[in-house]
Amino acid sequence: MPKRAQSRNRIGSSQSSGALARTETDGTPSVLRPTALGWLSIALGATAIATPSATARLIGAPLSKTTRMVLRGVGAREVGVGIGLLSGKKSSAGMTWLRVLGDALDLSLLVGAMGARRSNRQRLAGAVGTIPAIGLVDLAAAIMQTREERASFA
Repeated sequence: MPKRAQSRNRIGSSQSSGALARTETDGTPSVLRPTALGWLSIALGATAIATPSATARLIGAPLSKTTRMVLRGVGAREVGVGIGLLSGKKSSAGMTWLRVLGDALDLSLLVGAMGARRSNRQRLAGAVGTIPAIGLVDLAAAIMQTREERASFA
């Protein structure tokens, strides 16, 4: 069976489990595509903008005016990157690299919040633990998209 047909069969297959198992016709995991990352960014960003207090409680950050402002700023960054990824322009690699940089910033903000008196260190530790995993997905997507963009210019 040709490789493209095999990939299409995997997409519709009931054997695929989770987002990473689903692949595009070129064999790339769907989660690494700009569209998937764009919608994820918009969802995360909109949540942080609309409900900063609930987001702070979820991640264990202290509830304060500063925390709410920072979360709204982080949310605005995420929404902006998401819109950039969904714009369909050839610069999706640049936008995905912005997600990688955002992951580093988010990690530093969460680690900084660990020292706050009113933080929930257990919840913060959980949030800190998820950032490297998200960062690896973003890094893999950025590398893949950079290679694709370079190949299209060659």
